[in-house]
Amino acid sequence: MINPITEENRLTQLRQARKNNPGAAETDRIPQQHSQISSFEAGLMLVVALIFDGIQAITKLLHFIPIIGNTMAIMINWLVDIFAWLTFYVWLKSKGMKARKGSFLIEKAQWVLGIGLLIEIIPLLSALPAWTAAIIIIIFKERSKKVLRYATNY
Repeated sequence: MINPITEENRLTQLRQARKNNPGAAETDRIPQQHSQISSFEAGLMLVVALIFDGIQAITKLLHFIPIIGNTMAIMINWLVDIFAWLTFYVWLKSKGMKARKGSFLIEKAQWVLGIGLLIEIIPLLSALPAWTAAIIIIIFKERSKKVLRYATNY
């Protein structure tokens, strides 16, 4: 239970401090900069990327079915690629690809996802787990920015 007298004193002190320093009200609303991808979400992104790459690895088996299998494998892989790119694009956009200027998510993540899509579309390179690699790169770069900010107190 909150003591109303103590709470009222705290509010009075806060109002007095804001009256003495009018700019303090604006600085109270500035969000703290931290990693935009939590550990849980990073793991979830990695699992989703592995699922996309796994689906594509399984569809590679369709190439053993003559004529129809090749066509189906190519079409399914391209649909999975487009869906994977859209999934991660929307996911990262919701995490703040546009939130902070100077953030890795606005500068590089779009390029990493684009390169992942390009690798998956090229027939011989599509055997590589490009979505998993792209997400690992994005997570690593975002985490390295967090560690760098913490180490330098920036």
